[in-house]
Amino acid sequence: MSKADDKKTVKSDIHKLTEQLHKLRAVDTYDEADQPLGIEAKASGISGPSSCVLKQRRVLRGHFGKIYAMHWAQGRNHNLVSASQDGKLIIWNAFTTNKIHAIP
Repeated sequence: MSKADDKKTVKSDIHKLTEQLHKLRAVDTYDEADQPLGIEAKASGISGPSSCVLKQRRVLRGHFGKIYAMHWAQGRNHNLVSASQDGKLIIWNAFTTNKIHAIP
């Protein structure tokens, strides 16, 4: 194969993958039959992804890397713990957005 043929095959592969990606991203094509836990979720009363409406209430600033875990503290307090790729654990007051502890 020549370089020109290689370029044509790579471009056609990219085009096919781009079309496939657009199909997967389309919300209209969501099908519960394709989802592995769709039947179990429907039986337990959990609806599809379009019913979930998220609203940003507060912004917690303090990490320098991507956040990969967030967890509510147990009990009746309003604390959150976040972990990020910068290696820090930060404990937050969720109502005031103040840092309580930072663990490097």
